Amino acid sequence: MWCRIDYCVGVIGSIVPLAAMLVTASCSVAQVRGIDDSVIEQWNAYHTFSRQLQGKAARTATGLVSGHTYGYQSSFRQNRECAMICSPLGDQAFEFCMLANPRYTAEVKRSLSDPGKVLLQFVAPTPDATPPSAASPVGEAIFVETSPHFTYCSKKLAEVVTDPAFRVNNVTRVPSDGQELVRLDVSYVYDVGGNVKKQSKRKGSLYFDPKRKWCLRKVTESEELFVNGAPDQTTDWTTEYEVRDHASGFPIIVKQTITTDGYSHRSKRKTGAKIQIDYELDTTDKMPNADFTLSAFGLPEPVGVTWERPTPTYVWVLTAAGGCGLLALLFRYLGRRKPSASTA
Repeated sequence: MWCRIDYCVGVIGSIVPLAAMLVTASCSVAQVRGIDDSVIEQWNAYHTFSRQLQGKAARTATGLVSGHTYGYQSSFRQNRECAMICSPLGDQAFEFCMLANPRYTAEVKRSLSDPGKVLLQFVAPTPDATPPSAASPVGEAIFVETSPHFTYCSKKLAEVVTDPAFRVNNVTRVPSDGQELVRLDVSYVYDVGGNVKKQSKRKGSLYFDPKRKWCLRKVTESEELFVNGAPDQTTDWTTEYEVRDHASGFPIIVKQTITTDGYSHRSKRKTGAKIQIDYELDTTDKMPNADFTLSAFGLPEPVGVTWERPTPTYVWVLTAAGGCGLLALLFRYLGRRKPSASTA
């Protein structure tokens, strides 16, 4: 259940372009496919910026039926070429770290009580492989995790709005806390993917913030999930995104609140949960590639993979000292020659 909730959380962020196009260009519903290029440019610029995001997210989930609460914390690190997500995934004894660099993708299992105990779970000789504990390649997964307000169906906004199955039925401007949001009433049918044939049918409203790069601020929708063609789950979703303004001009996610209320056709029971995700994210572009390797976990690199080692600091110090010594000798030599030249 938790995996399905996480999936839908990421699903909520990809309709922003439609709103921008419909509002700025005053397009009709029939013209909704003509996405405004300026909106696409803003999303693409945010995607580039997002590779600087580092930090953690604390997730707390409470079952509305059972009343049980559980939570865990995930951490994120990345740069332009590499990405890593570490999370216990509900396991209280271990955390799973999924990493990708230009040479390979890997997943390791590490003891939380003894970080020195690490087990290699998976490795593939490509940066875009999908680890066992992820639903997509690490680079894509970390974008969904750190930027849910810019994703929908675990994809970037610009990708989803070009899907013919995505429909916009109405567009309105609505006031919200002293600002104006754009509400899109939509419907969307898509294949969830995985080993079992699953199809999701969604209908609802998505609220976008045109002053903050058209990021998503709220979603209210209903979903019918079918497995192998048979009804499996019916769920009502409400998701809200709290963001903060960053010096870059891009909004950074601060908190995400998801409430679900549903019914399982399989178990004939009500389902539901309230999930709160609190983010502590900052930006830096100084994460070295060496931090995203198996060597960083004390494990050997895959066969055939070697990394260029940085020159030790002491070598640079000795080189600089040697250069200074040579300059001192040169100046001393020239100083001795000058008097004899003037005497002649």
